[in-house]
Amino acid sequence: LYMLRGDTKQSLLSSLYGYCKKYWGLILSALIGSYLGVSLLLILNEGYLKLAMGVLILLYVADQFRQRPLQISASLRNMLIFGLLAGVIGGATNAMAPFLMMYLLSTQHSKTDIVVISNLNFIISKLIQLAVLYPVIQQFSHIQFKVLALICIISMLMVYIGSLIRKQISQTLFKQIVFTLLGFMALYAIAQGLFIIQTSPALLI
Repeated sequence: LYMLRGDTKQSLLSSLYGYCKKYWGLILSALIGSYLGVSLLLILNEGYLKLAMGVLILLYVADQFRQRPLQISASLRNMLIFGLLAGVIGGATNAMAPFLMMYLLSTQHSKTDIVVISNLNFIISKLIQLAVLYPVIQQFSHIQFKVLALICIISMLMVYIGSLIRKQISQTLFKQIVFTLLGFMALYAIAQGLFIIQTSPALLI
């Protein structure tokens, strides 16, 4: 919620309303995609999903080294396509951010817009995951709940630190950092996917 205030001159609700009104297509399709993604997670081997995600991200990062990298128009159709894709991948692999970043960077959005829109869709994805996976979460042990709480606390701290860093860097440096992180995430997802497939090669659970 702290990251959803894109304009410091506006209240949180006003800022949130403005982004929802402008990017409703992206948000709605991500909501639907998240539900589909979580449903896929229950029937498909996660390894194949991670492998596909890693390959797609790596292709996008490699494309940025071309003289004329991929540019996407900020149309409603593209919002729906990338929102649905980000939602499905995010719901199935818990990694919505890469595909949202790919869309938002390719449509030349500002770093503030990228952060706010990404976090707004992230919250929606988490709510869907909590709703669908609630029976599974109820079976967590006491230690697992402690680990989950620790991860949440560390994540919130990193979000705050990240917001401070974002204010101090230029748009160009921000994009370079994001591209670098996307590259590392792609390689990690591919390695993780291959390991899972090697351990359990079946496509369906």
